[in-house]
Amino acid sequence: MTEEAKHKSSKIGFSSWITLCTFIVTIIALVPAFWNLNSERPRLFYSYILSANEPPDFVDPVKFRQFMKNNVVPSHSVMVLLKNMGNAPAEEIKLSVNVPGKVVRGIFKPSSTEQPIWVDLPPNFELGFDSEASVTTQAIQNMATDRLLLFGVGYESRSKETPDIEVYCNAQEATFIDDIDMAPAWNPHKVFYFPATVLGVGLLCTVLWVSGSAIMAKPQLRKELGSLASDILRSTFFMAGPLTLAEILLDRTTSEESEAENRPDNAPETKE
Repeated sequence: MTEEAKHKSSKIGFSSWITLCTFIVTIIALVPAFWNLNSERPRLFYSYILSANEPPDFVDPVKFRQFMKNNVVPSHSVMVLLKNMGNAPAEEIKLSVNVPGKVVRGIFKPSSTEQPIWVDLPPNFELGFDSEASVTTQAIQNMATDRLLLFGVGYESRSKETPDIEVYCNAQEATFIDDIDMAPAWNPHKVFYFPATVLGVGLLCTVLWVSGSAIMAKPQLRKELGSLASDILRSTFFMAGPLTLAEILLDRTTSEESEAENRPDNAPETKE
């Protein structure tokens, strides 16, 4: 076997190994993808909104606070927004809100008195300003998919710290998102993104390796491509106006034809 044949055989063998490994990794990546596709799982997202009842500039702060207290209106509130974007109901949701002060009330929207059929809720509660509790923990069951649930906590703040919020769904931590309306919908085809990426990258590497091997095996082709790349770079960086690839190829073709016509081999034969 000649050296060229051995070189060609080794190149083909390596590209075959790349292709084989690509398909093996793709098949391995498809196993959890099909598993996730056929499984039913909730996917809970949550966000929260903070607000404060500050006295206007023209009102005495002491009188304003007393007015708020007489009407059982807390100085601060936090609204937690929950949304299940999975493909199955959330069987159990645990929600904990730890405020820098004392909890006055907690309200669900919709409330348990409205008896929503897509979720089981605990009742709203009113602790009043005599409360000393700084933490409230709520348990929510059987929350359907693609529905929005709100839980508001009013509290009297003792510092400028923000509340500490924890949300768990089926014993797994829920996903926080800045805007609950931007929570991604469940996409059954998303599980195939990673296997498709692996397959695409592997095939691209195979094509690049085979193309590079073919170029390296032919010195004339390598020389032509190097000359073409040099012309493109020179026209781009050193000429007043960059030429298009079509113009460069046309110029090179014209030059080659002109050189072929001027070769001595192509000179007309003279008759004796």
